[in-house]
Amino acid sequence: MAEEKPKKKRGVVKEILKWFWVGVGVVFIALVIWVFLPEDDTGWRPYTFDEELAALEAKYAIPDEENATTIYNQLLERYDPNSFNKDFLSWKNKDLILSNFWKSQDYPEVAVWLEDHKQIIDQLIQACKKDKCRFPLAGDMSTCGLRPPANFKEVTEFWWSLQDKRITPMKSWCELLEISANNDIAEGHIDQALEKYITILQVAKHLYQQPTPLDLLVGIAINSRGLNQINKYILTGDANDDHLQRLNNALQSFKYDWRFDLHRILDREKLMFKSFICAMFYQTNSEGEVRINRDPRSTLRAQFGYILVSRESTWKPMRPDSYGQIKLTKAISALCWFFVPSTPQKTAVLIDDIHKRYYSMADPKYDWQEECGKFPLRSVLLNFRCLLEMMSRILESNWPSIHDLYLKAVTVKRGSQLLITLRRYKNKTGRWPEKLEELKFLAPAELFVDPINNDSFIYRLTKEGFVLYSKGRNNIDENCEHDALTVMQPCCSLRLSTKFVEDRADDILIWPARRPKEKEERTDGEKE
Repeated sequence: MAEEKPKKKRGVVKEILKWFWVGVGVVFIALVIWVFLPEDDTGWRPYTFDEELAALEAKYAIPDEENATTIYNQLLERYDPNSFNKDFLSWKNKDLILSNFWKSQDYPEVAVWLEDHKQIIDQLIQACKKDKCRFPLAGDMSTCGLRPPANFKEVTEFWWSLQDKRITPMKSWCELLEISANNDIAEGHIDQALEKYITILQVAKHLYQQPTPLDLLVGIAINSRGLNQINKYILTGDANDDHLQRLNNALQSFKYDWRFDLHRILDREKLMFKSFICAMFYQTNSEGEVRINRDPRSTLRAQFGYILVSRESTWKPMRPDSYGQIKLTKAISALCWFFVPSTPQKTAVLIDDIHKRYYSMADPKYDWQEECGKFPLRSVLLNFRCLLEMMSRILESNWPSIHDLYLKAVTVKRGSQLLITLRRYKNKTGRWPEKLEELKFLAPAELFVDPINNDSFIYRLTKEGFVLYSKGRNNIDENCEHDALTVMQPCCSLRLSTKFVEDRADDILIWPARRPKEKEERTDGEKE
């Protein structure tokens, strides 16, 4: 009897294994048949969160009469990059007329060029009289109306072309305004010059209002250039109290709020990430039915399927997949049935949870040294969440640098306000103050606090005037020194120790525009 029981057990195991392999064979045959059956994709498109995108558009919607994009779009339609690539605007001449005040008689060709672009300057000034600006989150830049995208391809084409459609023209227009304003200063047209400088700040403000990291960074860069020229006029020009008040009002209207700005950008980034992921793994039709995407490579190819032909300097679409590639992709997509959540909504919940850590970056107590780069152990598991976390972290290493540049922008703006206060003091007393404490009665207390380190700015009289600078993140006075390596933040891709960062010079010079040479700060006796 004891020998019969093991035999019965072995028989049962064999029977189970037989039916198991029969089942595997049936599934394999069914999969092969399904792979080679013709696929009807009529009416199916990649799944995107169109309703959520429309809701986000509506949240930030601005009436056309209040929206500066109505004028910007007219300028964008007529933008000709060749008009900004003239021979007389070579990098050498361009650098001179962008950095210095210049007269028309010294650069007659540039003066004629400015006259030809007077209409553009007038329209930019008109656009910047509007305080609000909201470009559509997706869609054709030539349309003024805000609307959800027709399909996923339209969304990504818009973002890939953003550099040419908006950023490059706006940078060119700000250079045009800066060149014209510098000419006005030299010719004695101070009011016209100030209007153009303020317009540059307003263009930067309009870019800053857009919910994308690229717009934010370009806005900061444009604002910095505008402030450099404003600072130069404040301290070297004939700036009276009315001029100073006008510039101070423009600076005060530029509000920085890291929590609000980060949330605004992350809301869009998260939504675009959801649409990208779900468009790759899911499809939907006009009836609202959802299914696993049969050909995720086609979605990727629609977004990234271009190759650069170096000889022609053009981008051309990649060749479509071969028959074998299509069938292999379809076979692999069957694995998504076991790997990917059953609905886009369940995937969206995972993405919401993953992005919570990014929203925590808005907390003033967030430790950029320690928190950035943490990777939870669960993320190394072979599951869909692991894939999502790894993809979401591709751009994570940029956030510390973005935050650092953001704080630097706040510092530079506050420094310009201090320069206005310093000039007011000199207009009243005929001299520069010995210490910043002498200005306390002329400006609010917060103006004297460096937002990067919550300490004081460094102000010191020199033979030529004075220097004003921030001690940077390490809060050490390094005599205006700034090491380029300090722009590299401790992050996922580059783990720099706190000591390493503190050992690098990171002072931020506000005035003068360039660090004074030691020989210029010495007395005549020291020179001898």
